[in-house]
Amino acid sequence: MAKMTKDAKKAGKALKTKAGGAKRAVVTLLIIAAALGLLIFVIDRISSTKELRNTPTTYGVTDYGIKGIFLSAQKFLKETRGAKVERFTKLARFLPADSIAVLPEPVNINGDIAGVVKAAENGTVFVIVSESPDVYMELIADVTPGPGTQQMSLAVTGNGGDRTRVRCGNGAFYVVPEAEATALFNQSLKTDSSDGSRFLVFLDELCESTGYKKVLFDECYSGLASDPAPDILGWGFILGLVWLAAALIILLLSLAQRLGAPEKLAAVEKRNETEHISALAEMYRRTGSESIGFKIHMEALADDIAAATGMQDASGFDEIMENALASDRFKGSGLDRLVELYYNAENERITPRMLSNLIEQTEKIRKERLQ
Repeated sequence: MAKMTKDAKKAGKALKTKAGGAKRAVVTLLIIAAALGLLIFVIDRISSTKELRNTPTTYGVTDYGIKGIFLSAQKFLKETRGAKVERFTKLARFLPADSIAVLPEPVNINGDIAGVVKAAENGTVFVIVSESPDVYMELIADVTPGPGTQQMSLAVTGNGGDRTRVRCGNGAFYVVPEAEATALFNQSLKTDSSDGSRFLVFLDELCESTGYKKVLFDECYSGLASDPAPDILGWGFILGLVWLAAALIILLLSLAQRLGAPEKLAAVEKRNETEHISALAEMYRRTGSESIGFKIHMEALADDIAAATGMQDASGFDEIMENALASDRFKGSGLDRLVELYYNAENERITPRMLSNLIEQTEKIRKERLQ
């Protein structure tokens, strides 16, 4: 019986192993997909970084970056106007209406000219800093003004130098002269900072004339645009999608099936472990020695009791049965009667039918008290 139980446990363990294998396969595929996605993201960021080395970005510390003028504006405008100077990496539609947006070489503005003009109509003041400012002004001029919008071009003179201004609704576009635009690069500021100083004064005058306290150096149209999805959809909606994706993954794991046809396990052959004892008993029955057959069964039962109760060190049948009869485990099992008959087997006439009944009693004790 103990052997049969071990075989059943092994079969159950094998079934669990195969079911777990399917789930591990799904998890492995998900991990591989995530790793590939991360690798593609890293490669894309590295490529973007290389492309932006020659882009006038406020993050750039190379000769063509404008980090120097950005940091100078932060310090200067905070001291003079109490204004905040920050970066902005979203589309123009998300610009605050009461802000001044500096566009350094906005090479990617073509696809969002209408959005930029709309932001200007709402009140945003744009400052275009480019080596080819006419190109961008032509794009802006081609946009049909909205209701009540008047566009006009005029020169604005101040301590910060001459600027071209195009009014647009409640806002405006200012164009920095070509020569001054190139002078805002890090390499130019190292040799001559006069043009950079005039640009800072110009921003200061704009803050004074508009009353705006926000100056935003745009990174979107120069190549560092951030994903607008959180602003358009809202973080609540995005987090909901994340939770939905996580729930689907958990569902897939719970329903995972192994790849390929299921393998059928060989049926566990259930055999009676005492069949050799029954064979001996049958042999003794045929020779008219039923009492000897009964004793063989009882001694086999004693060995099983010793193994199940931890009495392997017992000296023999007498000690095993003495301990078993003293235990509550075997009370009411009929073991006491079998032991008594064992000791008197020589004096009792055990018939073949009686031997079969006694063997059944020993088997019943095994099933009910030793399992």
